[in-house]
Amino acid sequence: MTPRHLPLHDGWTLTADGPVPPALPAGGVPAAVPGCVHTDLLAAGLIDDPYLDDNEERLGWIGRTDWTYRTDFAWAADGHEFTDLCFDGLDTVATVLLNGTRIGSTANQHRSYRFPVRPLLREGTNTLVVRFTAPYTYAEALRDKLGDRPGAYAEPYAFIRKMACNFGWDWGPTLVTSGIWRPVALESWTGHRIAEVKAVGDLDGDGVPRLSLTLGVDRAGDGPLEASVEVAGERAVFTVPAGEGRAAVTLPVPGAARWWPHSHGEQPLYDVTVRLGEDAWNGRTGFRGVGLEHEAFRISVNDEPVFVRGVNWIPDDCFPARVTRQRISDRLDQAIAANVNLVRVWGGGLYESDDFYELCDEKGLLVWQDFPFACAAYPEEQPLYDEVAAEARENLVRLAPHPSLVLWCGNNENLEGHADWGWQEELEGRTWGARLLPRAAARAVRRDRPLPPVLARLALLRLPGAAPAGPHPRHGPPLGRLEPRRLHALRRHRSPLRGGVRLPGPARPRHPATGRQRSAEPGRPADDPPPEGGGRRPEAAGGPGGRTFRSPCPSTTGTGSPS
Repeated sequence: MTPRHLPLHDGWTLTADGPVPPALPAGGVPAAVPGCVHTDLLAAGLIDDPYLDDNEERLGWIGRTDWTYRTDFAWAADGHEFTDLCFDGLDTVATVLLNGTRIGSTANQHRSYRFPVRPLLREGTNTLVVRFTAPYTYAEALRDKLGDRPGAYAEPYAFIRKMACNFGWDWGPTLVTSGIWRPVALESWTGHRIAEVKAVGDLDGDGVPRLSLTLGVDRAGDGPLEASVEVAGERAVFTVPAGEGRAAVTLPVPGAARWWPHSHGEQPLYDVTVRLGEDAWNGRTGFRGVGLEHEAFRISVNDEPVFVRGVNWIPDDCFPARVTRQRISDRLDQAIAANVNLVRVWGGGLYESDDFYELCDEKGLLVWQDFPFACAAYPEEQPLYDEVAAEARENLVRLAPHPSLVLWCGNNENLEGHADWGWQEELEGRTWGARLLPRAAARAVRRDRPLPPVLARLALLRLPGAAPAGPHPRHGPPLGRLEPRRLHALRRHRSPLRGGVRLPGPARPRHPATGRQRSAEPGRPADDPPPEGGGRRPEAAGGPGGRTFRSPCPSTTGTGSPS
């Protein structure tokens, strides 16, 4: 039976869990999903445009308020065995309830969540509620528990897996969001389904294009499952062994042409179809070889060295749900017009949308992807460790098919801060991230072969040739909004340091727009972190009898424990 996908984007309302400056109507205000609180309040005429004047200062209460999203939807039995509630993105600390039953909790904007809910659905009207804890409440409570860490700003962004620049940066405002920021749907299936596909298009040792594919399944039974993959006129049939949740296959594709950055050639792309019974996954990839000479930090594509002409990409909007595919396309066209051939996705932002990477594939723009860590010492304790492992694995798999993605980097300036910005004395032996990403990412990918194109300097190593100590690098802040009125190339990076020496005055910079020192209010106590290995994974209501969950990525779903 073909799986069924039912989007749940209509009929949402938003209410504040407590008094707020603008009085909300008794029944709340209409809410857009995908979206966020700021844009819902703006659409309702309850706040002024956060981008104008000093409105960001007057809207700080939004990030310190708990919010509730609610909708009713109709459901009828569809003949399937299982139904899952799937969130592609929740921003950020949320509790999910279906028909009054708590089905899970979340604490990571950078990953998706899947909860089995079939026993809780009822014929007719069902009520779905998502309650968001204020980001400041959660982050400040975890900071109090684990101990403060130094960073470029007196904001707690290192204590929550959320877009760091939400908390303000030298190039942008402080607008701390909450909301259902990516799609949500019910997915029904029977027997087995495709849980994930990791597809990497590269070249073998003889230069022949090949597709290396790993298939993960969620299944109810233990028998062997037959699957197939097709690309560029080639097809392979393979088996998921009895009792297993994954299988891998490598398919030579001799008729495929090589993908090149636009500065070197064409960008042929090929549809990929994976089938498992009546379930299908459809994607697209290109075939190229990628190399990195570490000491020279030289990137090669198809054995041709590429002279990189790059820019940094910051989130194109403080409210990412407003960013359309056309808007991204226009931005990338501006980069190409400026003779750019590589875009670096900056570590204070996001793993970008599928649209972003698909367009880079089409336009021949190489992508350097930072893991989202920036300008701060990050604690390595739970629950953050398991959240990082879950998000790393999910996004390494999600982005693997894209030929444009040639480089992964561990962070933005964290190592520099530890070495040169006086953090070591402030840390007093506390963890700061030196082992967090290397260990979490290694755990996330060690079962998968091949790895994504180039996991370069994943261990947070200093770039080759960088001085071991000395002045803070005087460079411009990240670029991403490429229209002329928002170019930041000539603006200096604000730092409390000059020449590697901390200047007198506040320990961290003042607000770049107002000059006032940033401050924080104490938050409510947070739940105790789970035991080692448990993470803050979503907790789900039990599924129907007989279902054995064998997703290859259990930490990104409603049940199981991190791999």
